[in-house]
Amino acid sequence: MKKSLCALVALSVVAGAASAQSNVTIYGLLDMGVDYDHGKNGSIATGATTKYSVNSGQTSGSRLGFRGSEDLGDGLSAIFTLESGYTADDGNLSYGGRLFGRQSWAGLKGGFGAIRLGRQQYI
Repeated sequence: MKKSLCALVALSVVAGAASAQSNVTIYGLLDMGVDYDHGKNGSIATGATTKYSVNSGQTSGSRLGFRGSEDLGDGLSAIFTLESGYTADDGNLSYGGRLFGRQSWAGLKGGFGAIRLGRQQYI
C-alpha cells in the first residue's frame, strides 16, 4: 500500500510540473561606435588634430532584458519584461542608474487583450 501511494504522489507531482508552460527569453543589444573628429572646420590643414573616440549609444542605446510568459490556463497568461539600459563603453547603468530602468512591468494577457502595470517603453 505504501509503495503504490508513493508512486501515485510522485506521478502527480511530475504530471503537474509537465503541464506548466513557461517561456523566458534573454535578449540584448550592444550599441557602440567609433567617432572620428577631423579637426576644426573639417580640415586638418588648419592645424587641428584628428581624434578618434569610442562612444556608447550611437543609435538606440545598449540594453539587456528578460521577457517571459506563463500559461495560467483558460487562455490566460502572465507576462513580464525586465529591461536594463547601460553604456557599453564603461558598463554604467543608464536611466538614472536604475537596474531595469528602461522597462520593468508585469501583466496578464488573454482573450480580452492585455493589461500591463509598471515602467513601460513603446517604440
